[in-house]
Amino acid sequence: MNIHDFKNCPKCDTLLVNAPGIGPFCPNDQCDVADGILQAAGLAPPVVVSSDLDNVSIPKAELDRLRRAAAKLAALEDAGVDNWEWYGDAMSSLHNGEDC
Repeated sequence: MNIHDFKNCPKCDTLLVNAPGIGPFCPNDQCDVADGILQAAGLAPPVVVSSDLDNVSIPKAELDRLRRAAAKLAALEDAGVDNWEWYGDAMSSLHNGEDC
């Protein structure tokens, strides 16, 4: 079973929404599952943050997803997305108005 086999949130039974490039997530703001669908179903270990602030432990699937996201961002930046007309506005909203 994988994450795309789920139609509803395993915790609250809300219909999942698919975010392109990211995958399904629970849109119910009263539910704490968010995008931890497999963890909520007991099919993946939870993300565990150690007390050592320099190291964290995450499931390999999450690491792979983060690596793909970083590669996608690098490709967009290499293609000049930072020259996009609204790039500065997007970055300002991401960083609460601080320069990037």
